[in-house]
Amino acid sequence: IDLIYNALEAIGEVNPSEDSKLDLLFNEIIRKNVDKKVLIFSEYQDTVDYVTNSLRSRFKLSNIESVNSETFDIQKVVPRVETFYRAL
Repeated sequence: IDLIYNALEAIGEVNPSEDSKLDLLFNEIIRKNVDKKVLIFSEYQDTVDYVTNSLRSRFKLSNIESVNSETFDIQKVVPRVETFYRAL
């Protein structure tokens, strides 16, 4: 447990305004496709929430939808993504 605690202390808190991976995602994919919609997906809800919310707030993006393995009920996701697809 001490090893895990020490590793977490060394990593520190994640700050979306200083996240180089978000910068890379934005600069290499989203900025080049600014008129396109973005679908964020991951197995992990925390990852999807972090990426989606950070992109929305930091870069003022509204063309983002997200899906993860926990919420991937095809009956719920398809209508949501279809609505998102048609909206922009």
